[in-house]
Amino acid sequence: MKYFFLIPILFLFTLPRLLFATPVSFEDALRHYEQKDFRILIVPGHSNREWGTDFRGLRESALNVKLATNLAEFLKRDPHIKVYMARDEYGSFANWLSYYFQAEATNTKKFLALHSQASKAAVENGTFKLTSGVYHNRASSQTAYELFAINKFANDNRIDLTLHIHFNDNPGRKINQPGKYAGVAIYVPERQLPNFFATEPFAKAILSKLNQLAATSTFPGERAGVVQDQELIAIGSSGTREGAALLIEYGYIYEPQFLLPTVRDAYVRELAYLTFHGIENVFPATLTSSTLAPSVLLPRVWPMNMRRGMKNVDVLTLQRALSITGYYPPFGMSLQDCPVSGYFGACTELGLNQFTLMHKVAIDQLDPKKSLRARTLELLSSLVTTN
Repeated sequence: MKYFFLIPILFLFTLPRLLFATPVSFEDALRHYEQKDFRILIVPGHSNREWGTDFRGLRESALNVKLATNLAEFLKRDPHIKVYMARDEYGSFANWLSYYFQAEATNTKKFLALHSQASKAAVENGTFKLTSGVYHNRASSQTAYELFAINKFANDNRIDLTLHIHFNDNPGRKINQPGKYAGVAIYVPERQLPNFFATEPFAKAILSKLNQLAATSTFPGERAGVVQDQELIAIGSSGTREGAALLIEYGYIYEPQFLLPTVRDAYVRELAYLTFHGIENVFPATLTSSTLAPSVLLPRVWPMNMRRGMKNVDVLTLQRALSITGYYPPFGMSLQDCPVSGYFGACTELGLNQFTLMHKVAIDQLDPKKSLRARTLELLSSLVTTN
């Protein structure tokens, strides 16, 4: 798998109080939300220096920033949430974070050394057990420092949730050729780490929403969807994160929905919206600002010539509408069989035909001068508008 957040460092379970503050609990996060002081740090993965993976000219770092920007826009609509963005729209670290890296360089090194020592002791005395998981590529020393410093910043500033945004890749695939895996996965701290229990509810809620659009990853180590990990610096390896922290792999960069720019932009915006929706679902309904629509891409009026072979945003939104009404993927199939891709193929045709069959009485009451396909799309549009 494509990861680069790992350096050879041992881990923490029970740190002395002078080295490790009391973890921020899930209940603390709920209280902060009620107080209108829930703090989220969004970290678009990679940088202009190290852009992660790429496919046919599309760089992961740029895709991460695009999704993060959309997510920040949605989160800022909630007056209970304060949003911090680690990178700007051009992929550079925010000025305040760059300053923190420099000003806290000495303290960050001490922070890391203390956690490293305590981690080693915890493993040696048996209070922390090492487990194997998904293989991760090693981070460069500079990237590792930045990730540890981000954890320290989050601790220093009582960030309730740190959310790292990434897109995945298939190890060993041929250049410019798609790999064999697809789907989303969310990495959380392994349950021995102090921030596991604060993180897990957010991960489950977000995955539940993302699974309305994308299947869970087919990579063997990620099939659980929510994947526990001891090694990823981003989510608190060595006990370096006090509050909730998760890393989302939003899909594999070569998947068809990311290849056409217009489809990609709409799909990424929907991913961001569903992430926001998942976070909102964690909090009591009595506190959240309003009932959220199921999709940010709808309502939409489709052209009457929708047909097989088309690939565009109209098809993407049609698939999303069929999904919301229960007809995509078609009966007996899954999102692994029929991804929401913006391509009008056999799956979309079948889903639309099933919708037509199940709503025949209502469709027959519409203008008979219009084609059956036109009436079907008209009814579908009206249903998702009122959903």
